[in-house]
Parts: sequence; C-alpha cells; structure tokens
Amino acid sequence: MRFDVARSTIQGNAKASVRGTGDEENPRFPFYLIPCLRVTNKFFLKKMNTFKKVTLFCASIVLCFGFCGCSNDDDENSTSKEKKLVKITQTTNKSRNETTSFDYDEQGYLLTIIGEYTYNSYHGSYKYSYKWSDNYTSVKEYSKGKACYEYSFVDGLARSGNWLDQYEIIAMGFIYDNKSRLSSYDCGYDYSADISWENNCISEVTSFGKIVYSGNTCKGYNPYIVYNASSTPFYELAIAQPRLFGLHTNQLPKEIKGQAANGGDHNIDISYELDKDGYLIKLTATHHSSDFWDDGKIETYEYTWQ
Repeated sequence: MRFDVARSTIQGNAKASVRGTGDEENPRFPFYLIPCLRVTNKFFLKKMNTFKKVTLFCASIVLCFGFCGCSNDDDENSTSKEKKLVKITQTTNKSRNETTSFDYDEQGYLLTIIGEYTYNSYHGSYKYSYKWSDNYTSVKEYSKGKACYEYSFVDGLARSGNWLDQYEIIAMGFIYDNKSRLSSYDCGYDYSADISWENNCISEVTSFGKIVYSGNTCKGYNPYIVYNASSTPFYELAIAQPRLFGLHTNQLPKEIKGQAANGGDHNIDISYELDKDGYLIKLTATHHSSDFWDDGKIETYEYTWQ
C-alpha cells in the first residue's frame, strides 16, 4: 500500500495520506503501512513532504490580483462537452517519477485510478476503484476489494463522508459558499483547511501560501491548483472531478509564495503550455526554498485530455 507524503512542501499544509492500494508491486517510498493506518508523527510528515508529487503533488493559495482575468468556467464549459483528464505524468530532477491514469463511465464519473511510480531504485503501482450509487449521490472508493473511503453528494457537491484508519471511522465534512465553491473542509487529523476566493480565483488556502496569477486561463480546469487546494483523503477524486468539490477553476498562476518547513521562504515559479484547444498540457514548477530538501527542485506535469 502507499504512504503518500509531500504533497506540499509549504509549512503546515498537511498532505500526507494513508491509502490502502491494490495491485501494488512494491512499497511506495519511503514507507509502507497497513491499510488506513493512523499517522501521528507530524514532524516526519512535514519533512517528507518533499517526496510526493505536488501535487500530482501541491493546488493553492493566494492573494489573487483583482485583474487576474478570471472568468466563470462553469458558464464557459458544460460537464458533458468538457474533455476528461485521463493521464498525468510527473517527472522531477530529484529521481521521482509517476504516471497516473484515470478511467470514467459513460456518464463521465470516475471508475478507476491506476498509478505507477519510481523513486531511485524503488518501483511500485497502485489501483483505486470507485463504485457509485444508481443516482450518483454517493460513491465508495475501494482498494484491494476493501472500501476505505465513502462520500455523499447533495446537489452535485460532496457534503460528507468517512474513511477508516486502523482504529476508528473518521468523519469528513465540506462547506461551500453561495456560489457552490469549496470554502472549508475537515477530514480529520491535520486534513483541514479554509479556502478564500476572489474574482472566481482561489486566493488563499490555510497554511499554503499566496499565489500570483498570470491573468491567463485554460480550457476546462487546472489540475495543479485543484491538487493543492484539496487534501487527503479526497484529492484524487477531486483532481478527476473538481466540480464535485467546488474546485473547478481554470486560472493559471505564475508564482506561489509560501513558507518552508524550517520557517524560511519557499517560492515556486510556474510556467505552462496549452494545446490548440486551450487545455493545459504541461506545467513546470521550479522551487526556490530555504530548506535544502526542496531548493532547486523542478517538477514537470504533463496532462492528457480526451
């Protein structure tokens, strides 16, 4: 099973997750724990935040410029016409690589996530399966045949859920603003945050940092931002279907300003490429940090849409 760490290297942004995983070849670096094990060493989680893809590894956030050119993406694209994210390939200059594939049903709801990753000589894989209710008002996430996560939806938005650690059932709760955008969530332990919006841009996420937007947008949505605005245990489903969590945003940042685990500065410069239809197909995040774990790290994400 995989121990997902280091979704964010910004101090205080808890991004470690404990996931039961199916079809796994080798333990995911650095450790492997039994399904849904309780995480207690918060200092260790902070330091090991380096090893997880940003999101697929980090999404947000920031002080958004009022003139960032934000548009209402829900009006711009309907769910039926919008392409689906089917693959993310992440590479780093820190010997960490990962490929994640998404499969959907005919209605566009997520069915499976399959991933493969390497870190130095480590190699592993994982698979999650999703079983939806007949009216799509709830879904269970399975790993190795065991349901570890469950979400309930009202009016197309995740409102509650639960997940299992080794000892107890942990409740999840999601709160939205009057525009159906996620404003806060609490998934137990350190997996909670408040989210602020300005001009349809995510302007700040608790303990992450500030984002300076480029003023440009992409077609569909920006998976990198979704990843960093979400948290364990729901970020994978949110990346594939951000509308279910009120995180469907198409803004393109150029810089993230945050704080490293050692209390110093941690800034991320971002560049990106769009395809001919305007979808985000490549994003590069270059880290400048007072923490040697992260300083000089370059993450590249390639996105495939269909």
